[in-house]
Amino acid sequence: MTFVTVFFDIDTLQSVARSYGVAREPSQVERTEGNVTSSTWETRGFLGGAVPAGGPQFSVQGARLWGSQEHTERRVTPLNIFLTHASDAEVEHALVEYGNAIKDLTAANIFPGDMLYKNFGVTRLNRVVFYDYDEIEYMTECNFRRIPPAPNEEAELSDEPWYRVEKHDVFPEQFGPFLLGDPRIRAAFLKHHADLLTPEFWQERKSRILAGRMEDVYPYPREERFVHRFAKSPPPQAGE
Repeated sequence: MTFVTVFFDIDTLQSVARSYGVAREPSQVERTEGNVTSSTWETRGFLGGAVPAGGPQFSVQGARLWGSQEHTERRVTPLNIFLTHASDAEVEHALVEYGNAIKDLTAANIFPGDMLYKNFGVTRLNRVVFYDYDEIEYMTECNFRRIPPAPNEEAELSDEPWYRVEKHDVFPEQFGPFLLGDPRIRAAFLKHHADLLTPEFWQERKSRILAGRMEDVYPYPREERFVHRFAKSPPPQAGE
């Protein structure tokens, strides 16, 4: 466990506060890292003229107002660094955990936004957690789309997209080129979580959230559930 002091420009304060608020809502699953201290980024009050007790400390530097806030977080190994030195078995386990972390987040109505491995970490228990909230969004605010076919070869080779892109549009097909460059990573990812590259997966998760359905999320490996651990155990004898 370590303490981290975060310094931020007041211009970005609202964005940071919203991101931490999304990640820290009661519906949160245990797939995010970092716990903000008692003020829990309730710095919106500052914008109205009041700074809550125990909240961020502010100082004027030139023409800018800066603030700082301490929070605690577990020590983790960035996933991109872990994968560089991992064995084949460790790579597969980490990619299983990585995909499960993303799917657990979606169950809490959280879209991580930037899914690069550097934004995830491996704990000492080999669990993968997410710790970069800069581009986090609610699943229900995102529009997950499939890239439409190009009208011609020139359009496909153009630097600009041939289709209209709105603010909250997300194209899961575009994740692959950024995530699957390493053959070992690609094989493990496609084996366990190829559905993350399809808009249908995200659309279904969003629909389930909008319908009020709650997903089962387990804070431990699924094989550790009693229903699996003792599935083949003999029934207890009389008197036991």
